[in-house]
Amino acid sequence: LLLLQGLANKFENRSEDILLGRINAEMVVSLAHLNRFADAQAAFSRAERFLNPYEAPIETAQLMRRSCMFYEPELAEHVLLHAAKIFERHRIDHEVVMSLNNLAAICINQGELQKAANFLARAMKKSAHMGNFGMDYLLNNLALVRLLDGERERSIAGLREALGFAKRQVCRIIILNNQ
Repeated sequence: LLLLQGLANKFENRSEDILLGRINAEMVVSLAHLNRFADAQAAFSRAERFLNPYEAPIETAQLMRRSCMFYEPELAEHVLLHAAKIFERHRIDHEVVMSLNNLAAICINQGELQKAANFLARAMKKSAHMGNFGMDYLLNNLALVRLLDGERERSIAGLREALGFAKRQVCRIIILNNQ
């Protein structure tokens, strides 16, 4: 985080707007994970100021995906669907998978379990064609959908399957905590 803030300060007086937008977009997620939401919102505002959707559509879509936590659920869903379309148009499949996973998370929080399952199924299909990119998170969220839908045994089996895909320790911890 300090490195990202240092880079942002270093380039602030230069006309490297897209680079500044990217750096601030990365800071949004980092700060939000540290529960520093006011700072994350400030980084979002800076990123939004530096990124022009016509000159940097991919970076703008990445900012939209990363900042969906600041929106009301209905707006977040609209923004993420738009971001996913941009990523699909530019064939950036890993971003499509992450956008669909975020959409599923919003639907889970809204109690729209079938809609969440549909987004996850789309993401899992794309993930399978990419060497199972993000499959651990997708299966973890699908297990949550199953649990909320009253399918406890299928949920536990899904968490075990997700654990088999988890390569990073943080993913393993999240999945193990959900069991």
